[in-house]
Amino acid sequence: MSPVWTMGEVLEDGSIAEENYVWLSEWQLENINSRHTLPIDYDVYRTLQLHIAKALVPLLQIWFYASRREQCAERRYSDLCSLLGLQTFRALSRIKQQLKPSLNELKDRGFLSAWELAKTTDGTDYKLCLWAGSAFVSSADLRASESPERPALLGEKHAEVLRALIDRGVREDRGRQLLIDLPNSQPAIDQIEWGDAEIRRKERTREPILNPPGFYIYLLESNYPVPAGFETARKRMLREQAQSREAESRAVEARRELELYELRERYEAFVVEETDAHMGKKMPPQAVELRIRDYMKRIQEGASPNRWPEPTLRGFALRRLRTEVAGELDLPSFEEYAQQRANSLF
Repeated sequence: MSPVWTMGEVLEDGSIAEENYVWLSEWQLENINSRHTLPIDYDVYRTLQLHIAKALVPLLQIWFYASRREQCAERRYSDLCSLLGLQTFRALSRIKQQLKPSLNELKDRGFLSAWELAKTTDGTDYKLCLWAGSAFVSSADLRASESPERPALLGEKHAEVLRALIDRGVREDRGRQLLIDLPNSQPAIDQIEWGDAEIRRKERTREPILNPPGFYIYLLESNYPVPAGFETARKRMLREQAQSREAESRAVEARRELELYELRERYEAFVVEETDAHMGKKMPPQAVELRIRDYMKRIQEGASPNRWPEPTLRGFALRRLRTEVAGELDLPSFEEYAQQRANSLF
């Protein structure tokens, strides 16, 4: 039996096919029913103009499905040229000239969130590192989004965080998964705003953040503290409300919230000062550096496929070390610190 009949052909029973018919094999049906698929937005695919971009999409489907947990794939440049029938170049400038327009088109259309060309470990070739974009959605995700049993977000705050993550290239299913473990007290929007500023700042350096969606995810997963000197939209709003004469009752409440906000910042600065002082007195500089390097290694391994620039990675590691040292010291909790501050005023 032919697996395909097109419209107008004669069927086995002698009738004329009025539409196209396709009979799938058992293994194809099994894969579809088991959700072993990675569908794409075909309307978006049709907007692609460059041949290399069009040829890459089916391959990306396979590669991203195989690495769907990491949402990242790596391929040798020479192997890619062999797959696509492309001329192989040795100079990095020629390779970028050959691939960059198509890769950027895939990024603009949401098939990629980021890409990078790097030397292979043996130094004999280049490798292409690709991160999945929002255009790739697993069938399990699609069915989950249509399921009436799907748990709703806990409130307006979580919805705001999810929208902010999606607007910045984070896949919706990954964002929802992240929100499950997000504490209500965590200033996620503040952290995302600081991430925006940090990404813009790094763009002007030689060490830009190559995978912004992964950077936002790491900030929220690690509950990275927003630097005290950074003014977030929420902090600015609280200050404006505290200064407003037209809403005195709200101003009092906003002033209290602002005072608590600033008290937390002073507590964070106090912990940093105490831990840094302890390390400066009790730990040789070489020992501090070794522990920072160890944390940098562990963070980089745990954050794969994200590749943070050296200064960013060092900042994460130093915070981890300070947290560990603070746990060894007899420092007051935030509540105790706040009480001590209140008592000192009387």
